[in-house]
Amino acid sequence: MTMVMAVDQDKLARSILRHSDRTLRELARIRPWRPVADLLLCYALIAASFVLVAHAQALWASAIGFIVIGTRLYAVFIMGHDGLHKNLLVRRSYNDALTQIAIYAPMGMHVEDQRKSHLTHHWLLGTERDPDRYLHAAANKADFVRLFFFLSGLMTFPQTVAKVMHAKADGPPVRRAVSFVSSRKWAILAQAVIFGLIVWKLPWWYYLAFWIAPIYVHVFLANEIRAFCEHSQPVVPDSMADGQRLITYVPNVVERLLFAPTNINYHAEHHLWMYVPYYNLPKLHAFVADHPQIEVRRSYLAYLWRYSRKLPLEAAAPMSRQAV
Repeated sequence: MTMVMAVDQDKLARSILRHSDRTLRELARIRPWRPVADLLLCYALIAASFVLVAHAQALWASAIGFIVIGTRLYAVFIMGHDGLHKNLLVRRSYNDALTQIAIYAPMGMHVEDQRKSHLTHHWLLGTERDPDRYLHAAANKADFVRLFFFLSGLMTFPQTVAKVMHAKADGPPVRRAVSFVSSRKWAILAQAVIFGLIVWKLPWWYYLAFWIAPIYVHVFLANEIRAFCEHSQPVVPDSMADGQRLITYVPNVVERLLFAPTNINYHAEHHLWMYVPYYNLPKLHAFVADHPQIEVRRSYLAYLWRYSRKLPLEAAAPMSRQAV
């Protein structure tokens, strides 16, 4: 088998659009009102869902509330992805404050830990040193059992929690605990406020059922599946796919809601021009749609189905680079 070398993303981006191109400069311009408006709308819908759940006291209301809360939290989380790239607000201190307080704190995360890991993923995509390679790899999802454990979150949840809860301090346990609490003061405060607002009108377990559970289902699971679909190929060994990990999606409205809010489906575009904010990524799609080094897929679920039909992968041949 021939090993495929990883794509030089900077070189590819420059060959498509030069940094000096007027179109690219305009697309990279940050409009601060847009993420603020999007965040306010998401949180307004989340608040309205809690009101619905509290007053309707019916199964249909709980189902609608769970989905709306989860998918809007996922949209908020994906906006945090732009915050990691300093694409939300022009001034970095304001950008990071908005990202930490309004986006990551409600989900118990810390912006700097997320930034280091995510930017490393950008730099090392298509190499064995990519910190997210366990998500994109096919070797650890090469049969139905391991694919099921991945899709359920059981395979990757411990590793994801370890990344989120990572503490940098050395020394005795007390010192590490103090450092951990200090670095996550906004997350701890946010959880206390959210819990207090929920138990003000609802039983305490609603915090678990309508905040923690939607985060697991609609943020953690959806994001793991999305990341897998947007960088994986059903071939082993994984080195064979390293030149084919720039993938973008143009899914239907339901899949956008569940897997790709705020234009994260334009993922190859984001990798090539990660300084372009999320609301301008669709305008870049025309430049890459027919490029031979970028694969365009039509559906996340269709790709998962096609992937599953090739299992077990030990006997599978490389997939052709056509859209699914």
